[in-house]
Amino acid sequence: MTSIEVFADITCPFTHVGLKRVVQHVSEMAEPADVIVRAWPLEWVNGTPLAVDAVVVKAHALSEQLGVDDFAGLRADAWPTTTIPALNLAADAYGRDPATGLAVSLELRSALFEHGENIGDPV
Repeated sequence: MTSIEVFADITCPFTHVGLKRVVQHVSEMAEPADVIVRAWPLEWVNGTPLAVDAVVVKAHALSEQLGVDDFAGLRADAWPTTTIPALNLAADAYGRDPATGLAVSLELRSALFEHGENIGDPV
């Protein structure tokens, strides 16, 4: 089976929208493919987590430009201080199988952006 590998951070609004489009496209392909989402922790790459205020601006722009409603739950008071445990959870889910890994990867982003959950909260 073909694999499509994507490197992505959980708090990146572009990744949230982009992954949903990739998954939709893959579901329409004649040949099945696994979508593998690998960790790209921007908090390590940039030396600091993404600032929620900047993400809100980008999410608003994406919503307007693309006509999507993928950020209805975005809340500053639920913004994670780290995504590393969530990225580890997604990686562990891929250890089970690609479908579980993808489901967990997508659900983490949905929880953050669409349901206003703090995905960095270990409780």
